[in-house]
Amino acid sequence: MFQIAKEDERYKSIVANIFCDFISANFSSGNKTRLIGVVKELLLQNLDTVFIKTELVLRNISFENDRFHGKANFRFKDCFFEGVFFNVLEFVRFESCKINKSHLIDCNKIDIVRSEISGTSIRNLSIPTKEVNLVDNIYLGQVEIYAQTIIGTLYIGSTATSFDDDFVDKRIVVYTNCENRIEINDRCKKIVSIKKGTFYHR
Repeated sequence: MFQIAKEDERYKSIVANIFCDFISANFSSGNKTRLIGVVKELLLQNLDTVFIKTELVLRNISFENDRFHGKANFRFKDCFFEGVFFNVLEFVRFESCKINKSHLIDCNKIDIVRSEISGTSIRNLSIPTKEVNLVDNIYLGQVEIYAQTIIGTLYIGSTATSFDDDFVDKRIVVYTNCENRIEINDRCKKIVSIKKGTFYHR
């Protein structure tokens, strides 16, 4: 099946959907562990080739110390991430996820919605960020954003009618030279610290 997608791009989205559905449906059962590992490896190792700019939807999966690298579009729902690197993704959306000690680097567009985030950094090192949205998240702790160049917007907000002071244990810190590109709604202003011209290189 992978060979078909590799040889004929008309089938790459079909094969990608089958792979994603297979992993999502079987991951939590504990069955077919070896086959799930093979399929996951085929996806992650071919994001810049076979599955470039293909939308990939994954649900109810845990990722630990994995690396997502390539111009793919990911949508994650109810997933857990620990020590994961996301590099140069075209688009990534997290919904109802838990993200811990992970890094999003040079991703073009990022949406993190109704999720729990801690010990995580978002940074652009070589390409400008088009858009970052942190909206209605359940928990934000130790989130650092290094946005040297933003060509769109960085939005941090909550549409909740009430704001819980336990929402964060530490501030979101934004290091940027583009303060005019940052939009923070009133409910979130007290949890965000902006440091001008203090971009961090690693």
